[in-house]
Amino acid sequence: MKKAGILVCCAVIMSLAACSQQPQTSGTAFQPPIEGVQWGMSPEEVMDVLSLSEECIQNSDEWTATLQCDDMEIFGQDADALMVFDMRSRVGLVKMSIVFPEASEESLAERLVEAYGGHSGVNAGGKPYLWEDEKIEELPEGIQERFRYMWLECPPREEEIFSEETIWNAYKVQPLVTVALNDNVLTYDGGNMAAYLIYNDDTAYEQLQSLRGSN
Repeated sequence: MKKAGILVCCAVIMSLAACSQQPQTSGTAFQPPIEGVQWGMSPEEVMDVLSLSEECIQNSDEWTATLQCDDMEIFGQDADALMVFDMRSRVGLVKMSIVFPEASEESLAERLVEAYGGHSGVNAGGKPYLWEDEKIEELPEGIQERFRYMWLECPPREEEIFSEETIWNAYKVQPLVTVALNDNVLTYDGGNMAAYLIYNDDTAYEQLQSLRGSN
């Protein structure tokens, strides 16, 4: 019995150790509210998931691409969505704006509380309809260093009024995803989450590092 107890304890410790080594991330809670769509996807990947035609592409160049998705059902309501993709940095889907022409703001707010929990702050209109995911400074140190390197040092920055440390201190408190509801328009800013997904993948990070270094 004593030996069995020791084995059980060892198994529990090993299990906890394994869990602590898993990358810290918000999981799926702050992913886009459209099944199959995730931050960092390319326009082609989103079009494939949603069975959209190229007619849905509003514009596409070396900087950004926008994709218009009409007549969708999001949070159980009719909605139109506009998705924005970062083409230059190759981090894919970074923003989304969703318009609900018929739903009430109060009903949408209730659905968002169910999905994301209590409010984190107030939106641009002063209402408590803002939700924020975990912040960059809460991620593992290695991932934070990758954020700092890619955004502040690669490619080298031009002369700035503020020091690099001041800029970094302001940047690292940004959340991975911000969700705001204002006048029946739901906006998602998932650029940091899209970057996190790349920075947490060694191969993807090395490819992006090579791309940035060549600019």
